[in-house]
Amino acid sequence: MHLAGGEERRNCAGDQGQSGSAGGFVKKRIFLLFGVFIVLLVARAPAVLLDSLVARLSADALHLREADGTIWQGRGLLVGSEAAQRSGRPWLHLHWRFLPAELLEGRLGWSLADGEKALGEASYGLRGLHLEQISLLLPAEIVRLPLDNPVFNSGWRGDIAIESPEWTWRPGESNRGRIDLVWRGAGTALLPAIRLGDYRVTLVGEGEVVRLLIVTLAGDVQVSGSGMLSHDGHLTYDGRIEGDPDLLRSLPAVSAEMVRQDGVEGRFVVHVPALPR
Repeated sequence: MHLAGGEERRNCAGDQGQSGSAGGFVKKRIFLLFGVFIVLLVARAPAVLLDSLVARLSADALHLREADGTIWQGRGLLVGSEAAQRSGRPWLHLHWRFLPAELLEGRLGWSLADGEKALGEASYGLRGLHLEQISLLLPAEIVRLPLDNPVFNSGWRGDIAIESPEWTWRPGESNRGRIDLVWRGAGTALLPAIRLGDYRVTLVGEGEVVRLLIVTLAGDVQVSGSGMLSHDGHLTYDGRIEGDPDLLRSLPAVSAEMVRQDGVEGRFVVHVPALPR
């Protein structure tokens, strides 16, 4: 009787494991069928519909112009909005193509390219937005920092190379992965004749927070520091800036006390948000 009971429990556990696997398979099949239904439903949806989506995801910093094709396969010019990009020139000749195999993973996915240059893959499903093998170059002038002080969004210069092997984002919940940004020829409209340097910013998604690290690669203005961005957009940062005293002397006055002199001429500490006096 004892042996029979043990055998019965093992059979029950096996049945439960098979039931769990079957449940996961059924969920994937349901999502696959739903994905196929959506594809068939909007197979002829024009690419111009993507402009509003791009604008919404980028907080109106980007727009898709001259879109041609469908949302499943097409092309268009990615440009910064007038508020974000003074030049108004397109910076990406975006091509996209639907990836049917992503449906097997419970996601809708597309491959992205700039003309003939692959940019990576993007997909969206039950686990949020997923990016893979992302590699692109964007003008710094379209960047907007999550800070109220207009000094920090007064017109950046240079180009930013973005590389990410993998990143997953669930809006308002969590981030996972790593993104490296290399900003070359960095500058600001506040100092139009000055080239600040080259910098690397590393972002690491750790669930509800994104940790960031800034290091200087080259240049006369040395910037270093680390911080954290919460899922609700709250940024904290502590760092240093060192360089020509004449060039940097006005930083405390224009930074709403986020930048303060460190007791040594030409050396400053940065705290976001600003520390109380």
